[in-house]
Amino acid sequence: EVTYKVKYQNDVEIERTEISSNIIEEPVDKIIEIRKTITNRSTRSSSVSYSNGVWTYSSEEFDLLCAITAQECSSSYQGALAVITTACNRAESSRWAKNGSDPLSQYKAPGQFCYWKRRLNGNYSSVVAQAVTDALKGKRNHNYLSFRSAGYASGEYIGGNVYFNAK
Repeated sequence: EVTYKVKYQNDVEIERTEISSNIIEEPVDKIIEIRKTITNRSTRSSSVSYSNGVWTYSSEEFDLLCAITAQECSSSYQGALAVITTACNRAESSRWAKNGSDPLSQYKAPGQFCYWKRRLNGNYSSVVAQAVTDALKGKRNHNYLSFRSAGYASGEYIGGNVYFNAK
């Protein structure tokens, strides 16, 4: 706890002098957070952060994640969550490392999620945004790495798509 004497002139601080200080609790050396910052060539983003199991993106990148998710499945929360879960599972899998180490890189990898070049610019439901938010915070509803439109593969049906290739 530090107490200062502050001098103002015309409501502008011009001087600050420490009067006293008191240690309330002794400091303890410990690691409180480990943050991994990833710069992705394929996303054109300045950086994506991943800390304590949570992905963080800029608002523009989040909008793109939601747009791609919505174009792959916007029929339900579970369907949208399944799509973004696939990208998160891939980002965490060594088998898909060539496509990048975060969900947006997985979405934008060549030959993968084809809709990313067409943006919805915020025109997606709140259900999709909630599913993306939840997935970026660690929520998953399956452990698959791939999906196709229903009828093109066999596996677990979620929201109009069939999921397969477990981690």
